[in-house]
Amino acid sequence: MRWLVLLLALSMLLAACTFPTSSQSIPQPGGLPAQPEQQAEPTLAPSFDELLRLAQDAANRAEWGAAIAYLDAALAERPDSAAAYWQRGMAQHAAGNLDAALADLDQAIALDPNRASSYQSRGLLHAQRGDGTAALADLTRAIELLPTFAQAYRNRAELQRTLGNYTAASFDLQVYLSLVPNTPEAAALQAEIAALQQQAVAQAGEAGLLFVDDFSNPASGWYSNGGPDTSGSYWEGGYLLAQSPPSQVVWALPGRMVTDTVVQATATKLGGDDDNIFGLLCRVQGTGQTGDFYAFLISSDGYFGITKKSGDTLALIGQEMMLRHSAIRLGGEPNVITAVCAGNRLALYVNGEFVVETTDDQYASGQVGLLAGSLAAEGGTQILFDDFSVRAEP
Repeated sequence: MRWLVLLLALSMLLAACTFPTSSQSIPQPGGLPAQPEQQAEPTLAPSFDELLRLAQDAANRAEWGAAIAYLDAALAERPDSAAAYWQRGMAQHAAGNLDAALADLDQAIALDPNRASSYQSRGLLHAQRGDGTAALADLTRAIELLPTFAQAYRNRAELQRTLGNYTAASFDLQVYLSLVPNTPEAAALQAEIAALQQQAVAQAGEAGLLFVDDFSNPASGWYSNGGPDTSGSYWEGGYLLAQSPPSQVVWALPGRMVTDTVVQATATKLGGDDDNIFGLLCRVQGTGQTGDFYAFLISSDGYFGITKKSGDTLALIGQEMMLRHSAIRLGGEPNVITAVCAGNRLALYVNGEFVVETTDDQYASGQVGLLAGSLAAEGGTQILFDDFSVRAEP
């Protein structure tokens, strides 16, 4: 019997002095030599932090050449500063020096690969240079590093629109509004979201295909909630979810906001014990790090279940324990998993066979995605997903 519950100004005073007029002579004390002239104190060079401040002041006045010169001096003093490279990259970008800007932002990321603002800035630069794929990858990485990075969602929405990804653009604008609900442009953005969703429906056409990804493009936009012990990554033409500690899960999302859908993917176990769980997500609430959702799960030892994540708990819906089904291929054999989220109906199919369905109406819309985890004591689950598709379900 298997149970599934995972708890998851300086001022100066001058003395008054009386100086002789030109017709007066300055008396010299008898017998004493004249005093030597006082030497001027040397001027101190600005500190590194002062140079950064001077550069920012110049940038605020749109004096890009001066800003760049100050940052050149700062980097001569401290050539390992990611912040100074990022700041100079921003100034070079504003000055129209796109190649120099890209080189500086590349160096900023090389020195500090966890600085979200550097990826955001480089993503905008890539977009200006016409490289939408690289721009999408950088903006997605910025969001992955800082899930509350509102402006990155706003910028990625605009990029997704230009790429024709209307559902993804709609989702990013909704997340942006949830992070800055009092923005003066809220009403205009709500109208824009509605228009994008209409475009997405028209784009789907009669076949209802909303989104498909074979993971051959590592810049297609997926991001995960992975941490030091869990990860999501493009790997050999698929998307790999890897999870080390037991009784934990890792998931990944593509930035696609949908309502009534049929989601499908092929999943293959590459590592870990058969006592695992993996499958598909629908109606994910939030940005992915702490989202709630419905999950349609199977295991490599033949068990299945439809679950709901609410807060820190992932619990079964409609059944007390995970049960076995003959449609599930065991061990490292690939399984085609299909999840239906239509109205309050939640249904799971495996390899074309109906397995189970239940009902729940707590979540009406949200993202779709992938999930993997381990129930075994040693953990170590590795699941490779491929041929992910989402279709509209009337």
